[in-house]
Amino acid sequence: GLSRKLPGVDVAYAVGADPRPFLPAAHGPQWSDTLVTIGEHSFRVNPAAVRWIGSLPGGLDPADVDGVTLETTYTPDVEGEHTFAVSGFGTFELSVDGQVLYQGTLHPADASRADLLLSPREQRATVGLAAGEPVQVVLRQTIARGLAHSISTTLGHRTPTPDENGMIDEAVRLAAESDVAVVAVGTTEQVESEGFDRTSLALPGRQDELVARVAAANPRTVVVVNAGSPVLMPWADEVAAILLTWFPGQEAGAALADVL
Repeated sequence: GLSRKLPGVDVAYAVGADPRPFLPAAHGPQWSDTLVTIGEHSFRVNPAAVRWIGSLPGGLDPADVDGVTLETTYTPDVEGEHTFAVSGFGTFELSVDGQVLYQGTLHPADASRADLLLSPREQRATVGLAAGEPVQVVLRQTIARGLAHSISTTLGHRTPTPDENGMIDEAVRLAAESDVAVVAVGTTEQVESEGFDRTSLALPGRQDELVARVAAANPRTVVVVNAGSPVLMPWADEVAAILLTWFPGQEAGAALADVL
């Protein structure tokens, strides 16, 4: 949105701080559409995630379903240690290029349905990959027969990136080199959602530290707060402007560019 609004202006970008406790579902031009197979029914999704409660796709009977398989092909554009993740509930096996990276159950056997839905868990594993060489990624989920009416399965991925300190350092460096810094922060579905109370008003992760350090590097710092309810802003007096955007939707980038 900013790039389209400002033709000819160099708009640089850095992650800075990632407040998400889970890796995002695999997606992007390096990934093929994910083939999902459940029983005798199959379909494709993008990103690599399936979640539903209720009737199964294809009119399948939950009593006839004992698992779900996600298959996709990934062609890395960056060489190095790639991180893959499994999240959801059930027993899983994750393999990359034929190598099993994870086998196990994410929740204890006595977990309640509420625990499964409201307290998802994640398992991560890393593997070295070469740029430009496709690999097959397969995630198999085993489900007790009769329980397939509730399914949650996500294949997460992250390319080789700096650690948390390195990400903040990169953002600070870019801010110091720029005329204006725009920092987008906000809540995540793990801290602000339906079905549970928030335990804190603070922004999750190291976002407050990110804002404070960027503002120290560039006095012309605009902070965009993407949250559905009030949050603490300990850096409010240190920045040039604050925009509370709530949850603006798919055209957030274009709308933000118009406002700025």
